[in-house]
Amino acid sequence: MSQSTPYVVILAKNLATYSQIQHAAQSQGFSVLWGQNIAITLPRIPADAKVEFLVVDLSDDRYDCAEIKSLVSEKHPHTKLIAFGPHVHETRLSKATEAGFDQVMPRSRFFHILGELFTTP
Repeated sequence: MSQSTPYVVILAKNLATYSQIQHAAQSQGFSVLWGQNIAITLPRIPADAKVEFLVVDLSDDRYDCAEIKSLVSEKHPHTKLIAFGPHVHETRLSKATEAGFDQVMPRSRFFHILGELFTTP
């Protein structure tokens, strides 16, 4: 892929969640890469790709937001990091905020704004 093709990387365990996000991103012209582990997913990103967004579904407790922020910032420092999860997982949402994610929100809000979320400046 050329550098002009923007990417959205999605970390989610649930295939239905991934599918909804994929549809929204592709409808805005993004290529999409899906994974369940950041260390395995990052090397799969084409070297010349511009990763505009990385979306993390915090309903799965396996994700360490500080690690994700650190790994993504090394190779893709301008990537906008977005995390969402059930509102009852306040600790997970707080950890994403503390790690420096650009947007952190409850699942209901995320899916409410999903159609407008993937816009480029």
